[in-house]
Amino acid sequence: MSKRNEEKATLERAAAEGNTSAMNSLGFLAAGEGDLAGARTWWERAAAGGDPGAMYNLGVVAAGEGDVVGARDWYERAAAGGDSGAMYNLGNLAEGEGDLAGARTWWEQAAAEGHPGAMYNRGVLAAGEGDVAGARDWYERAAEEGNTEAGTELKRLLTIPAATGLGQKNPVDPDPVQTSAKARFCEQCGAARSTYSRFCGECGREFPRS
Repeated sequence: MSKRNEEKATLERAAAEGNTSAMNSLGFLAAGEGDLAGARTWWERAAAGGDPGAMYNLGVVAAGEGDVVGARDWYERAAAGGDSGAMYNLGNLAEGEGDLAGARTWWEQAAAEGHPGAMYNRGVLAAGEGDVAGARDWYERAAEEGNTEAGTELKRLLTIPAATGLGQKNPVDPDPVQTSAKARFCEQCGAARSTYSRFCGECGREFPRS
């Protein structure tokens, strides 16, 4: 038996005993093999057991299928369980609908849980409001957590006056989530893609574009 098959068998035994983390991992394995139906089944089982990560993954799948209502529902359930990625994506959804107050609230909640993308987006909002000090603070926090775009914006703060349109950059990557399996899940580690993220939040690999 190969190492991968041994790992899968171990996870299946744990899942049979009700381990939701194992179910979630089996969902990633299925997704990595291109079996999105199987991934959904495992994540739904894990979500039924209260796993916030599985709820988040189901939100990503729904978003990839264009089901915004379903994505929001899963993200809200995951956020209630403390998933910062879900909070971040809820902020992205709110921003996309023009609800900047809602976006601010969700991003601040995600930032409080340590999400660097949410910190960066809050910096963009602050910059757009002309709050250079606030933008600098958020960018510094995001940069400390490894967000490279925040580092770039910090350099801009030192060279571009606020009056020149510093905050006009969209807080989120404008590229929509693609519907292909390769675009929705990381080829390297199998992690589900955040709705607007260009890079994998688990291993840092850039997602392919279809």
